[in-house]
Amino acid sequence: MAGDFTEELTVTVSAEMERELRACVGTGEYGSTSEAVRDALRLWKRKREEHAETLADIRARIRRSLDDP
Repeated sequence: MAGDFTEELTVTVSAEMERELRACVGTGEYGSTSEAVRDALRLWKRKREEHAETLADIRARIRRSLDDP
């Protein structure tokens, strides 16, 4: 995407999350903790988008119901 850039962030996670991140890197599932976090953020973004679509669908159904005498 145009305008994309990389920014280093510092994020504090629980000890359990840290263990899980390090474990998935240790098993080779991910090449680095950053890669695992990026994947988690992509999934989070997709879930938020799906939630927004669901809400829009519900609102549209409510609107149609209210408009139907």
